[in-house]
Amino acid sequence: MNASVDPAQSDSSHGDPAICAYTAHYLRHQGGARYPAEHLVRILMGRHPRLALNQADYRGAPLLEVGCGDGRNLGLFHDLGFRIHATEVSAAICDSTRARLQEAGIPASLDVGTNARLPYPDASFRYLIAWNSCYYLEAGSAFADHVREYARVLTDKGFLILSVPMPTNYIFTDCVAHDDGSTTLTTDAFGVLQGARLQRFSDAQALQQSLEAAFADFSHGEIRADCFGVQNDHFLLVCRKYSPKGSPQSQQDHQTRV
Repeated sequence: MNASVDPAQSDSSHGDPAICAYTAHYLRHQGGARYPAEHLVRILMGRHPRLALNQADYRGAPLLEVGCGDGRNLGLFHDLGFRIHATEVSAAICDSTRARLQEAGIPASLDVGTNARLPYPDASFRYLIAWNSCYYLEAGSAFADHVREYARVLTDKGFLILSVPMPTNYIFTDCVAHDDGSTTLTTDAFGVLQGARLQRFSDAQALQQSLEAAFADFSHGEIRADCFGVQNDHFLLVCRKYSPKGSPQSQQDHQTRV
């Protein structure tokens, strides 16, 4: 499958200071080993009472990771047999991650794209993973734009897998809250996200409600971690896309701790 936007010719930063700083951060930290997110491993490979993922369906299935960063999760997807596609916000990050994957022998297609602008045709993917990325808002966009774009590129009954910071997460320390539920960061432990706008959800139900226009069959989990004074709490969510004519009569809300 070919993207409709050529990453060699397109870069979504357009001089955006936040994206330029984010890109510089990734390019400064290219060395060392990369490990996949622990709870993503648990979701995709574990067994849970009310989480319906069939590992037998993974092999050959097209998967998109939105905001893949340095590609640390892509080796996991490769081992599970997915056909891997991924996006990042700048061509420079894509190039750096692509080179690392090639050295590791991991086939993947990387393209420039954002939550609100994914460079793929409709119904391209069976799985879409946005691990600590879906809540980043670009200028002029709202979280509802992300939901519509995710639904557009997923097949009917395709899976959406999210990790989203809770209000107690350290990332929201000293942020400025806005009436639409978004926040502007004023501090950042990595020194690259000051001024970035992030969507914040009061609880798991609010996160689910933001997705219900296009998704159903919700399974919830959470991470609550005090790592020596750094509060790293996240909502975990797995759900499925349903087109209007294919929507189930009732949406199941499975409260699952992963």
